[in-house]
Amino acid sequence: MAPSAGKVGTIVQLYINGGADYVDGDYQVLWSDNGSFIAGQTLTLAQGSVPSGSHSITVAFTIPESKLGYHYVRFLRIPMGQTFDTSFAVKAGLKVAPLQAAPGAVVTLTGSGFPSNDFGKIVFNKSATDVSYNTNAVGSFSAQFTIPAGTDPGEYVFGTVSSRYSDESAAHLIVLASTGSSVPNPEPTTPAVPNPQPTTPSVITPVTPPSAPTKITPRPYAFTAKCQELGQFGSKEYTLTWQELSGLSNLTSTVEISKDPNFIANPDITISGITGTSLTVILEPGTYYWRVKTLSSDGTSSDWNIWGVTSSNHYPWPIEVDFITAWFYAIAGAFLVVIFLFLIVVLVSSRRKPKEIEYYPYYGDDRRYYR
Repeated sequence: MAPSAGKVGTIVQLYINGGADYVDGDYQVLWSDNGSFIAGQTLTLAQGSVPSGSHSITVAFTIPESKLGYHYVRFLRIPMGQTFDTSFAVKAGLKVAPLQAAPGAVVTLTGSGFPSNDFGKIVFNKSATDVSYNTNAVGSFSAQFTIPAGTDPGEYVFGTVSSRYSDESAAHLIVLASTGSSVPNPEPTTPAVPNPQPTTPSVITPVTPPSAPTKITPRPYAFTAKCQELGQFGSKEYTLTWQELSGLSNLTSTVEISKDPNFIANPDITISGITGTSLTVILEPGTYYWRVKTLSSDGTSSDWNIWGVTSSNHYPWPIEVDFITAWFYAIAGAFLVVIFLFLIVVLVSSRRKPKEIEYYPYYGDDRRYYR
């Protein structure tokens, strides 16, 4: 299935290959929040019929309105009851309409793919505003925002912030030059003498709004774990790498590492201002997830990209840090050998016959023997 993560409305292609087995007959593509596919809690994304004798099929469908996090997709062969299951990670998305407006105008912000039943504030130009929002059971909301008077023309960014999810660069708006102007107080003037010569009308050049900046999307590669050295307990050193963006300069990246695969809670590690395309971290035992976004010199920020090892079965992919190391095995083995030798010594000693003690006391000329 590709892609395996995205926003509400993403078009996904599901490829089923039965190998030597047939996948023909009627089918349905189902959507579930918890993987149970219970009747009444399951959506049908696509359905149809595969020609007889077919061994593979590709089905396209659109991600429905859903809350942030993992959701489950099932390909069901209706006649046979055979199923193929996979998962899709829904990401938050924010849209603004209209895309261009002047100061004082009201724009509408619509969000989807956010945490369900959450509330927070709208962020404008990286500052929280007084406009609040409340998501419904499927993580969607709608809010209205008035562009402050006096806002300079240019491109501005909307975002959201709450206790469960925050993103300061989600939707872009072009603010146009204000059309209103103050009327000066009239002053007495001398009537102008009409000019008999025809005048040439002035040419009005339309104002072209600045074009949207190039979308930048870093694509992380797989992380690589360095070999564990003898004598190192618990923690491991990992190097996270992502693809260098061509055609852009003066880029910095921000990496977040969290134990929450949905990054709803505050991340355990946040490192900003990275000028390269790699980061080396030392992690204690546990399972972690990581994501990266890139910021250009003009203030344009990419979406978060969550990535890990090259695998198509899970998203996002974790960094697993084991507690037991090679040195731990060495110490444990030596300890067991000492215990084993101690038990042998104790066993041999317990079976040895004690030495008899002889006493030879003398009382005058009478020698007696005591044992």
